[in-house]
Amino acid sequence: MLRPNEINALFQTQSLTLQAKAMKVLSALIQKKEFDSSAEEEKYVEEILVVLDKKCLQSSVVSEEIVRDAIGEMERQKEIENVMVDSNKKSKKKKKVKSSSENKVYEIDDEDDEDGAKKAKEEGEEPMAVDDEEDVEEEEEEEESDDEDRANQERLRNELADEAIVVCDAFAHAPRYQYDETRNVFAKINEPATMDAEADSKINVYRERFHLLRQRMSRHASFMKPAFGNLKKSKSGGGDASTSNTNELTPLRSLVGQCYGPRVVMGCLSQVEDGIFHLEDPTGSMRIDLSAAASSSGMFCENCVVIAKGEVRKEDGIFEVSELSHPPAETRRKTLEATNATDFMGAAQGGKHVALRSRDLDELKKTEMKARDERFVVISDCYLDDSKCLRRLRNIFEVYDQYEKPPGLFVFMGDFTRVPFGPTKYDFASYTKSFDQLADLLEEYPSIREECRFVFIPGPGDPGNTSAYPRPGLPAALRGHKITACLNKVQFASNPCKIRWHSQDLVFFRDDLQARARRACLRPPEDDLGTEEDDERLQLDMSPKEIERRRAMREKPLFHHLAMTLVQQSHLSPLPLSQMPIYWERDQAMWLYPAPNVIFLGDRSETQCKMTDVCGGVGTTMVNPGCFADDGSFAIYNPSEGVVDLSVVSAAEMM
Repeated sequence: MLRPNEINALFQTQSLTLQAKAMKVLSALIQKKEFDSSAEEEKYVEEILVVLDKKCLQSSVVSEEIVRDAIGEMERQKEIENVMVDSNKKSKKKKKVKSSSENKVYEIDDEDDEDGAKKAKEEGEEPMAVDDEEDVEEEEEEEESDDEDRANQERLRNELADEAIVVCDAFAHAPRYQYDETRNVFAKINEPATMDAEADSKINVYRERFHLLRQRMSRHASFMKPAFGNLKKSKSGGGDASTSNTNELTPLRSLVGQCYGPRVVMGCLSQVEDGIFHLEDPTGSMRIDLSAAASSSGMFCENCVVIAKGEVRKEDGIFEVSELSHPPAETRRKTLEATNATDFMGAAQGGKHVALRSRDLDELKKTEMKARDERFVVISDCYLDDSKCLRRLRNIFEVYDQYEKPPGLFVFMGDFTRVPFGPTKYDFASYTKSFDQLADLLEEYPSIREECRFVFIPGPGDPGNTSAYPRPGLPAALRGHKITACLNKVQFASNPCKIRWHSQDLVFFRDDLQARARRACLRPPEDDLGTEEDDERLQLDMSPKEIERRRAMREKPLFHHLAMTLVQQSHLSPLPLSQMPIYWERDQAMWLYPAPNVIFLGDRSETQCKMTDVCGGVGTTMVNPGCFADDGSFAIYNPSEGVVDLSVVSAAEMM
C-alpha cells in the first residue's frame, strides 16, 4: 500500500498539498479498494489528480471536502463509462443472435410432434424449433436487461443535467475578492462576510468597484498604450513623434496646479451639494462642470464610475467636462483570460464544480448544442394567493406536462402575495398557505414535479430582515414544508440569484430598478441612436440583427439606457446607498463580472421586453419577463441557442 509520503509526492507533482484529514480519507479509501499492486494504487491517485486539475482550484491546499468531491466525480465517470460499454456489448451480442437465428435446425422427437409439424406446414405456419423456447427466454432476459440499461442511462443523463445547473446563492456561495494594485490580481478574502460590518467596509465598496472597472478599462483598445506600433519618425529625421490614437487616463491628483489642456479622467460621480458635482478616485477629488457635456447612452447616477473628457478652467480650477461616458464593457472570454478563471460568481462552490476557464468555452458550447430541447421558464410577480395566477400556472403546467422532456428549470421571482408585507401586513399563516396551494397544484403533474428544478427568489414585497440587498432566501418557517416535500429539486435562493449552465451565466434580479435609476439620474438620459430615417440617410451597413436591436432600443429607450448602465458598470445597483441599501461586505454578490449571458430583471415599472446584445459585441441580453399577475406574461429561455421568447397566458387559454 502507498505510504502517506508517497501519496503526497504524487500530489506535489501537480503543486498540490494534502491536508491531514484529506490524507487520512484517501489512505483509508485505497486500503478499502484492495488493489493488487502499488502501480494500480498510483494509477488511482493519478486519476484523482486529473479530476482536480479540471476543477481549477483557487488554492494549492487540498481539503477533505475537495478530495471527497473529486473521488465521487471520478467514480461517477467510471459508472457512466461502464454503462455505455455494457450497452454496446449487449447490442453487438443481440445483432449476433439475430443473424444466427436465420439458420435454425428443427428436430422432431415423436409422431405427435411430427403430425403437428405437418399440420402447421399445411396451414402455412413455421414449425416450432427445439431451441425456440430457449431463444424466447433469452430474448425476454435481454429485453429486461435492455430496460434496466435504459433506466440506468436515463438516470445518469438526469444526474448530469442536474449537475449542469449550478445555483449560486449570494449568502452561501458568493466569494469576496480584493484587488491587489501591486500584483494586478484579485486576492480572495477568506474572512466571512458579516451583516454589521465596520465603517471601513463602506469605503471598500467604492474602492473595489473603482478598481474593478479601472483594470477592465486598461485592457480596452482605446486605453492601451502601444509599445512600438504607433511611433513614427518625423520627416525631419530628428526624433520620434507619437501619433497614437489611444487615450491616457490622468489621475485627479495631477489636475491640481498648472495642468491645462484636454485630459481624460476616470472617477466616481458624487454630489456634495445640490447641483455641485465632484469626481473622486483613490488619489483625490475634483469639482466638475457638466453643463456643456455631451453624454453617451446610459443613466448617469450618483456613485457611477464614469470617464470624463475635458480640461481645467484657468479662472476657477473647475474641470469642465466636454464628453461623459461609462467605462466600455468587454466580452466574457476576454475577462476570463485576463483574470485567470477567477470564480467571481461562486459557481465552483469550494471545488464541487469546475471553475469556468476561457479554454473550456468552445468545448462547453458543443455540449450545450446537444441540449437543443432544454428550456428555462422565468416567471415574475406570481401571486400564489390569487386564484387567477394559479389558473395561469395550471395552464402552463398542462402544456409542459404533455412534452416528452419538460423544462429543466422553473424560476419564480416574487412578490408571492398580492399585498406586500409591511407594517400593516404580517399574516405569515396565509403566506405559508399560498405555497401549500402551489404544492397541491403540482401534485397533479408528476413529471414536472419530479423532473424539473424549481428556484424561488423573493421580491421586495416578500417578508425579510430589511430592504437591503442582497436579500436572503425565504426561510422554512415562512414557506412551509409541503412545497419542499412535493418537489424533488427545489431551492429558495437569494435575490439576486446567479445560475451557471455549462458555459453560460444567468442573473435573476427582482426589483423595480428602472424607476429607481431614473429618479437618481443627475442628468436626463440622452438617446444617441437617432431615427430609422437617419440610418437610411447615412446608409449605415448593418446586419438584420443590429437593425432589430436598434429598433428595440428606440421602442424602449429607458430600458435600453438601464441595460447599458448595468453592463458597463458591471453592477446591479450603480446607485447611491441611501437610495438602494446594500450590505457592505456582500456588495460583490451584486457584481456583473464577467458580463453574464442573460440578465432577467423582474421590474414592474416596465412592461415585458428584451434587449439583445446590449453593448454591441459583448453578448449580454437583458430581459424583463413582465408581471405574471397583471397579464400572464413570462419568458422562456432556450439556452442552447441563447434565444429568449416572450410569452403570455391569455384569458382565452384559461377558459
